[in-house]
Amino acid sequence: MVTRYRLLVVSVASVAVIAVAVGALLATQVSPSPQDATAAPLGAAVPTISSPVTVTPAAVNAAKLPTGAAPQLTYVRARTVHSAVGGPITVPGSAEIVAAARLWDTTFTLQRQPDNTTALIVLDAEARQVNRIPGVDSLATSIDGQSAAYAAGNLTEWRPGGKLWFQGPGSEPTATLARKDGYGLEVLRVAGRKVYFRSAATAEAQPSLYRWDIDGTVHLLGKAVQPAAVSADGSQSANLVVRTDSGTCTALTDTATGRQRWLTCERTVTGFSPTGAYAIGTPPGDFPFGPERVFPLDPTTGKPLRSWTAPAFQDLRAEDDDHLLLAWHDRASPGSRSTLVRCAISTGRCERTLPLSTEPLLLGS
Repeated sequence: MVTRYRLLVVSVASVAVIAVAVGALLATQVSPSPQDATAAPLGAAVPTISSPVTVTPAAVNAAKLPTGAAPQLTYVRARTVHSAVGGPITVPGSAEIVAAARLWDTTFTLQRQPDNTTALIVLDAEARQVNRIPGVDSLATSIDGQSAAYAAGNLTEWRPGGKLWFQGPGSEPTATLARKDGYGLEVLRVAGRKVYFRSAATAEAQPSLYRWDIDGTVHLLGKAVQPAAVSADGSQSANLVVRTDSGTCTALTDTATGRQRWLTCERTVTGFSPTGAYAIGTPPGDFPFGPERVFPLDPTTGKPLRSWTAPAFQDLRAEDDDHLLLAWHDRASPGSRSTLVRCAISTGRCERTLPLSTEPLLLGS
């Protein structure tokens, strides 16, 4: 999806890579450490994720939080890509890294080029370049960490056509799909051997949701218009159905049937947890450096389960079905101190997972 609050040309779709071997253990491995009210004044706990209540925004001050376990998702600090699988990889060169992902020992980065386009740079376990594809401007990885999809959709130039790639472990893509027509081609999700992407029929039209089955067929999911996010298994999509002067309204839709579960004009859905236990919401509107508030939402009703605030959350991802990882910044501006904060939906508690630093910070896919 186009991450509307990040200063990037490209976007990173969906939650980050979680290895099969560790995925089932995340909820117990990364539970925030006990903390007192002084360390984390985050309000009363919600008994269970399935019991939505009226919530009061809780201010997150990362400098006062206790330190917890390392992030289980891929992230970039300065020019080093860190992941729960494989060792850290320092990316050669000086080009700006605008997206990153890992498939076991293979590291994907999207790097900004001198002409303001982006290129996919693929590195092996020794940080050696094994592939380069110019023009790639969106990237997604599957929740099981087994596959990736990426696209050259001419997002900067806004020209028709584009190309999609599907890749399993290794340095080379295993399937490609060329599109002669359509505008704004962008990968939103890869689930197994299915790739969900969006594209508009004309330069002025709203984009629709498509599914590419790797056997070669492409399906238009006709009732999903202006899709912003797709769940990890592809069963749900969040669609920006109404645009107003004050923001947008988002509908949560069953992808297969087109049935609308709920509609909200108070929040915009930007992603989902691994099994769809919650959706991720932010206030509607545009935020040049990142929103000041985030809401995990009940997927059945759309009601907020929690609400956290900060000077700016430049990015956010579901780490597992009970935890959000938030790229917390102490100011809404470049050069601000940042860290990754983990917050638990079930308890409301948060913890810092990295030292505070002014080095660039990026959550991966």
